[in-house]
Amino acid sequence: MISNSDQYIVVNYHFVLNPEDRPDLGGIFPCLPETFSNQLKWLKKNFTLTAVDEVYRAAREKRSGRFCALTFDDGTRDHLEIVFPLLREQRAPGTFFVITGPFEGKMPTSHKIYRLRSELTIPELIDHYNNFSRNPMPTDKFIDPTERYDDLLTSNFKTTIARLPHSVANEFMNVLFSQLGWDENLEARKLFLMPEDIVKMKSGGMKFGAHGDSHNPFPVLKDDEVANELRNSKRILVDLLGEEVHLFSYPHGQYRRQHPKLIEDFGFHYAATTERRSINGIENKFLLPRFDANDLKDIQK
Repeated sequence: MISNSDQYIVVNYHFVLNPEDRPDLGGIFPCLPETFSNQLKWLKKNFTLTAVDEVYRAAREKRSGRFCALTFDDGTRDHLEIVFPLLREQRAPGTFFVITGPFEGKMPTSHKIYRLRSELTIPELIDHYNNFSRNPMPTDKFIDPTERYDDLLTSNFKTTIARLPHSVANEFMNVLFSQLGWDENLEARKLFLMPEDIVKMKSGGMKFGAHGDSHNPFPVLKDDEVANELRNSKRILVDLLGEEVHLFSYPHGQYRRQHPKLIEDFGFHYAATTERRSINGIENKFLLPRFDANDLKDIQK
């Protein structure tokens, strides 16, 4: 949780919306627009709202005052429709870490799961997986004992899919999409920001960073595949924005020891994790921590 002693912070958001407005997304736990608006006002009152790199430099230089950067992962449409107007209203800067695959009609596996959960229950999804795989998914104990945010079946399903080779996970999801008669290109356009949206937000003062092309977690990829993720996502955004892209956010917040150096080699200057603490200014700038929106709940009371 954020405390009154935290001086240099980055706060991260994913979905900001009312769940009833998106019945096509199952199993998400969004930040409600009213909650985000209240958090934004509180942060503006108690911090100087600035960019990620400025928060890091303020920590390095031990500047007096309190500094905060707001980031938003994935690049979903609610960032344009809900977040962007609220940031403009408060004259607050925001940095959006965008998945670039949806520009070409490709939907990340994680977001396919959200879409599928709007139509199928977790037991039904597990049955489909067991029919697809030779290794049935356990239903009597947690696969990952540290992952207790969901019930046992949901946790095991998400953990199993996340640990699959990305080609196998995509094959499984594509089978289900086909059975349900869904078009991946259309679903991607409905859920994610498109290039014209990003250009509009940039003209409104927002900043952008890369979040991978496929959103596959780096630990399940080979180093050459990670390199392709970095290369492709950066190239696409540079071409779109007409300027260099210096910020990166790890998909799912996951990385291996070699990845910070690889990110630096591709010309990024900073990379953000999902480690929940304030910035101290002495950490690796390719492993910057970020608080989650949920960490603001108690501090506002």
